[in-house]
Amino acid sequence: MIKFSVVVPLYNCEKYISECIDSILNQQYEDFELLVVNDGSTDSSREIVADYNDSRIRIIDKENGGLLHARLTGLQEAKNDYIVFVDADDRIRPNLLKELERHFSNGMDCAIYKLQEFSLEGKKEEPKGIFQDETIFEGSDREILLKILLTSGEINSIVCKAFRKSLIPIEEMTSYPRIAIGEDGLFTLHLFRNFNKLIYLDTVYYEYRQSSQSMTHKLKFSNYTDNVFRFNLYYDVARGVFKEGFDEIVDGIDKVYFKMTISTLIKPRLYFESKSDY
Repeated sequence: MIKFSVVVPLYNCEKYISECIDSILNQQYEDFELLVVNDGSTDSSREIVADYNDSRIRIIDKENGGLLHARLTGLQEAKNDYIVFVDADDRIRPNLLKELERHFSNGMDCAIYKLQEFSLEGKKEEPKGIFQDETIFEGSDREILLKILLTSGEINSIVCKAFRKSLIPIEEMTSYPRIAIGEDGLFTLHLFRNFNKLIYLDTVYYEYRQSSQSMTHKLKFSNYTDNVFRFNLYYDVARGVFKEGFDEIVDGIDKVYFKMTISTLIKPRLYFESKSDY
């Protein structure tokens, strides 16, 4: 039987945490635990979660250490083999776990699904898929997914992926520094290096809240150093994986690196079309 651990990192999200928790507790598939990792919240977020009377909820308190290490704490504490990450201001569709159970029972150890962005006013953006149809990837196909991750950034998000816990090298990642930007890509990097059988589902199961307070909207010099750490890992992986076409992969990483660095330092989500624009 497939059992899930749903991990929600929580830091000062009193406005939206109930909406998030409700979307998880209302799943059509009930065999899961909900781990809320309270990352040193100073508002009423923790109290709101504690008021829920549901035995599936566990609250884990820790000192503030950032999103990366909050998620890793959830992985360390997870009792079940399959992991779903949900951010505290987002929500999931009621059939997500039911659909994941079906695919994991058929031998998948990782799944990717579409997310849909919505604004504070409730306006929903048209979701963009990575592939046009449901697609299955074997371990021998990992270079396809790694190339997309390393050279485009279009497949970074970890909240639209569910996976077997053993795919993540938890001990290795706990040694990573605290980073505030790009940590999704680090989780995804390990998933793509380690999966045996992965399915892409061309269906929306996750709803992502656009927020002006999001990490990706804040200008900090530390965001630049976060990019340095992340992209150094990308280069190392490219050296180890791509025996052919290595120069093409490195050139692609260079372009994304420049794009992310410039947009981080000048204006969040500012994208350029060519190197001459930089």
